[in-house]
Amino acid sequence: MAATDPECFITDDMDYDADTGAICSCWHALSERKKRKCCPAWLKPGIHRQTHPKAYLSWLCRDNGEKTCSGYVETKGGVAALAALDWNVLFRIDSHCGFARAMVHDIAQALNMPSPFLGICSPQTDLSCAPPNRLLRNV
Repeated sequence: MAATDPECFITDDMDYDADTGAICSCWHALSERKKRKCCPAWLKPGIHRQTHPKAYLSWLCRDNGEKTCSGYVETKGGVAALAALDWNVLFRIDSHCGFARAMVHDIAQALNMPSPFLGICSPQTDLSCAPPNRLLRNV
């Protein structure tokens, strides 16, 4: 069985797919302007819900008392996840994790160091594909 790239997220959670935000009482109580600003991640226009891991995390952490209808805070949960991550395992397959690999390459370049992990960066975020003078798009 071939290993699957961890960045190729997809969910088939039928409850998530069908959620309209109807139970998000705090969000519904906001003015229309604030509703647009605080829109729950899984209800934002233009996202492809089934392949959006951050939206799914937000949905899993639903909290009707929050303006965004979620208790998920990326700067807390995301930081904790990155701190616990085994980067050597994550990058063991050179063609996997192109977005994370691009972030690590950006940080290494900013610190004027060689990247600790070789492999393929995502063309959407790889600095070699970016316009000149772009700095740390991933951070």
